[in-house]
Amino acid sequence: MIEASKLKAGMTFETADGKLIRVLEASHHKPGKGNTIMRMKLRDVRTGSTFDTSYRPEEKFEQAIIETVPAQYLYKMDDTAYFMNTETYDQYEIPVVNVEN
Repeated sequence: MIEASKLKAGMTFETADGKLIRVLEASHHKPGKGNTIMRMKLRDVRTGSTFDTSYRPEEKFEQAIIETVPAQYLYKMDDTAYFMNTETYDQYEIPVVNVEN
């Protein structure tokens, strides 16, 4: 488990409802009254949608384990890019918004 205060840009975590979320931006915010909150810009890894939210620093999330495999780009159709694992020849569909470089 990882606390919201420890989340940084580039990290991925799973919410209680099973969503896989990638942190795009994270910052501490101390309002005039009250406790510190974490403001974050996040991306849902499965759908590619981005959203802003805030969490209490002590909230905990399950840190996602991301596996990197060698893959070759095949083609793009609509909003989906297709890749092939160069070791097993399995094919993967990834939303274009999740593809970097």
